[in-house]
Amino acid sequence: MRPGLTLLMGSLGRLDVLKAPSSVYFTTFSHLPIHIVSTKEVDEYKSRFSKFLMPKIKNNSVNTDNNYNNTAGPCGLLPPMQSKNLDPIETVPNLDQSNIDVVLSGAGWISVAGLSKTNKKLLDEKDSEEISTENSVVDDDNDNNNNNELFCADILLAAWTPGALGISLRKPLIPYAIKRRGHRLKWLREFSGIR
Repeated sequence: MRPGLTLLMGSLGRLDVLKAPSSVYFTTFSHLPIHIVSTKEVDEYKSRFSKFLMPKIKNNSVNTDNNYNNTAGPCGLLPPMQSKNLDPIETVPNLDQSNIDVVLSGAGWISVAGLSKTNKKLLDEKDSEEISTENSVVDDDNDNNNNNELFCADILLAAWTPGALGISLRKPLIPYAIKRRGHRLKWLREFSGIR
């Protein structure tokens, strides 16, 4: 992922990439549906596709206004989503392992790995400069951050949960999970979980 993108974990968690020297790689550990959208379009996306972000209501009441946020669950209403800016995350020398987990209690956790600009160039020389998929090419380099003003050596993220509760950082529980990604899904930014 690159700055300006957001990862949604159902309607219980959200992780925004604010700044990064190059692409950031997330490995998610959750049973919630994962969606990647532009940060600017999150609110519109959530209002249009809320039925895909939340489980179906199991009670017999009919929700006529399709506003899932006002439907109380067994524990009552959730507080509104609030963000917490996380401490800067250092980049890693290679993509063999993640260097930190962002825990969103109740939603799951996300392992984070990102290369510095110089390490990314070294990897790009070894590999190809683009990631090819069936019938499409996705440019993995983000040239928007080449300005000196926007350049940063660390990754800056903002985590969102209901009431900004249960957000924490820890050493990666499964640091080598980044190597176990599947193939890139056709026409999407996501990878499958199947190798």
